[in-house]
Amino acid sequence: MGRTAQSSVLLSSTYVLVLLVWSLHSAGAADARRVLAQNASGPSVEVAGQEDEGAVVPPQKKLPVISIVVGVISAVIAVFFLALTAMGYFQNRCEDKARGSQRRRLCPAPAAGAAGAIQGGHQPEKYSLRELQAATVSFTQKLGRGGCGAVFKGILSNSKEVAVKLVDDYTPGEFEVEIRRVSSLHHDNLMQIYGYCTDGDHCLLVQEYFANGSLRSFLYSNTCSSVGSNSCHNNNKVLDWSARLNISLGTAKALAYVHGVCSSGFNIHGRIKPENVLLSEDLNPRLADFGFVRCRRKRDHDLTLATAQGTLEYFAPEWWSDPSPKCDVYSFGILLLEIIGGRRIGDFYDRPQWEFPDLDKQQSEGQGLEGGVTELLDPELKGKVDLAQLHVALQVAYWCIQYEARARPSMAQVVDYLEGRVQVSCPPTPSSSAIFTPLHLSYSASLEAFGFRGGNGVEIVNAR
Repeated sequence: MGRTAQSSVLLSSTYVLVLLVWSLHSAGAADARRVLAQNASGPSVEVAGQEDEGAVVPPQKKLPVISIVVGVISAVIAVFFLALTAMGYFQNRCEDKARGSQRRRLCPAPAAGAAGAIQGGHQPEKYSLRELQAATVSFTQKLGRGGCGAVFKGILSNSKEVAVKLVDDYTPGEFEVEIRRVSSLHHDNLMQIYGYCTDGDHCLLVQEYFANGSLRSFLYSNTCSSVGSNSCHNNNKVLDWSARLNISLGTAKALAYVHGVCSSGFNIHGRIKPENVLLSEDLNPRLADFGFVRCRRKRDHDLTLATAQGTLEYFAPEWWSDPSPKCDVYSFGILLLEIIGGRRIGDFYDRPQWEFPDLDKQQSEGQGLEGGVTELLDPELKGKVDLAQLHVALQVAYWCIQYEARARPSMAQVVDYLEGRVQVSCPPTPSSSAIFTPLHLSYSASLEAFGFRGGNGVEIVNAR
């Protein structure tokens, strides 16, 4: 029962109780008077120490009409309040059932025994530094470096392949608190945490390993230009349209989950980009790095250019002033455009030459669904996509990257749009200059606000 229903029940119950006490009091007083009158007119009973001589018995009076009217009206009001309470209760039950249905849809329970399934009540195991040193061959099998720190491949004593991440900027106490919080999250599209290690100042995270790597390696390689290249694919791995839709939807569901659909309050991921979307053997997405990227303005302002290069295009314009889940929505929109286009959307120093077709104008002029939308499509997919699905995906992306945060949908709405449960309306056409230029200016102003100037050794370069 919701708080509204509980309040209604409390008020109604209090009101009925007051009426009941008043009625009993009135009835009790009337009964007492009648008994007293009857006893006074009947045979006397002697009581030791008391005399009945000279006792005066008040005459019996009929109950006034006004008392009857008040009693009837009070009863009607009580019934009315009880009816309202019942209506509120059942309405809240219906709303709770609807929310539960949405939770089950967005946060499906992993199949028992399935690969990567997360069982309820999972508690991460604590490893010793010696165990992880042996698993990673003294930390020599480096997979790369994420937003949290360097990542190494390891094989545990039970032959399970894992990724061991050295997490920077955390004290052991802070790290263990974060571990407990993140390990309470269970979703098919979130990377699973197996365990952790704290040793002195070292904080390490043991998590799932994905041989397929990240979405980045399927969309483009490091050697590809972000603008003007036809299609950038690493090791000739090309995702078909169905796989791209599945990856987009799975990532959206994971974000809807962490924003609070399955838990109280909300959380911000803060680093939505292809590098943080890992792919299982069957190409199902797993969102990584959640919980260990702090969403504190000071820490984000302290980003060095080396850390920020190639990632700022995913940050919403308001990220440094008013971070919220809508920042993740913006990042998802950029990611969705990259999934559709098979190339990086660019960085804020070299604005991309992406031309956003006017979807509303295109339809109103009868140009059909194809028109200019295929200009944003990966050339490898031309002629191989469902144009109606492409149109919906572009509409969703357009809504997500709106400059004003309040104009963007929630991630739960994005899931509904991508699943076709709710029809998405035509969004305003985004502008490259409206999106990227304010982001550039916002970041530059933020650097200056925290003392990062040319004389402080921060060199701004155009690097990819």
